[in-house]
Amino acid sequence: MTTIILTACISAVAAVAIYALVTNLVVKTSIRKRREVALKEAEAEGEMIKKERILQAKEKFIQLKSEYDRQVNERNQKLAQSEQRAKQIEQNLQN
Repeated sequence: MTTIILTACISAVAAVAIYALVTNLVVKTSIRKRREVALKEAEAEGEMIKKERILQAKEKFIQLKSEYDRQVNERNQKLAQSEQRAKQIEQNLQN
């Protein structure tokens, strides 16, 4: 009788230990998979943000270049007008 009770107790302890090990393994696997998914999502989001920032930088560059070109053209027009006025004055003085 004592042997049966002892065997039952040992079996119960072994079952609990096996259950704890299996549960621990399942939990660790689940956590590892969730961590990998979260990491992949974070990397994808990081790439998306990187591409967005690069696009914003390119747009800003185009905007600044356009403004610079406009200013250069404006200065060139003023310079051409000044040169034309100077030529007219020179011609008037020669006549």
